[in-house]
Amino acid sequence: MSPRSGNSGRIGMLVAIGVVALVIAGGAVVLAMNPPFQGDGTPTPTASASSTAKPTASATPSPTTSATPTADPTPSATPTGDPVPDDADFNAAVAPYLMDAGTGLDIIAESVAGGSFDGTQDVITQLEHDVQRLFDNAKPSDPATWNGAVQTYAGAIENLSQALGNADADRTATALESARRDLESLVNLAS
Repeated sequence: MSPRSGNSGRIGMLVAIGVVALVIAGGAVVLAMNPPFQGDGTPTPTASASSTAKPTASATPSPTTSATPTADPTPSATPTGDPVPDDADFNAAVAPYLMDAGTGLDIIAESVAGGSFDGTQDVITQLEHDVQRLFDNAKPSDPATWNGAVQTYAGAIENLSQALGNADADRTATALESARRDLESLVNLAS
C-alpha cells in the first residue's frame, strides 16, 4: 500500500465537505437576497374546508359545533398611498405655471409689438410644456371643468404658435387676445 492511497480518502472527504460548505453558503446568500417568508404584513384570505359535526346514532346526544362568524378587519385610520390634495394644494401647485404663462404671453406681445417674431417660438415651447403641467394637476373639486379649460387654453396656444410661425401680426394679435382670455379663465378656476 502506497502512502498516497491512504490520503485519497481524506482528500475526497475534504472535497466533499468543501462542496457541502459552498452549497450551504450559496443557499444562505440566496435566502438573504430573497427571503421566502417575508410578507407585506397583510393577511391574505385562503379557502379552507370547514368541518361540521354530523349527527350520529348514539344513545347520548353529542353537542353540535357551529362556526362562529368572525368580524372583518376594520380599516386602519392611517391613510395608505398618496394623500389626495385639496384645492389649496392644487392652487399652490399650478400658480407658478399660470404666472409663467402670463409672463410668456407678455414677452410675445412685446416682441410682436416691436416687429420681431424672433425667439417667440421658444416662449411658445415653454408655454406648451406648462400646458402639460396644468393637465397633470387636475383640480380636486372639479377635474372635468379644469381639464376642459386647460384644453381650451392649449388650443389658444396652438393657434398662437401657428400665427407666430406665419409672422402674421393681425392673426397673432387675435390669437394672443384669445390666449390671454383663456388664461384668465384658468386663473379664475384655480382660485
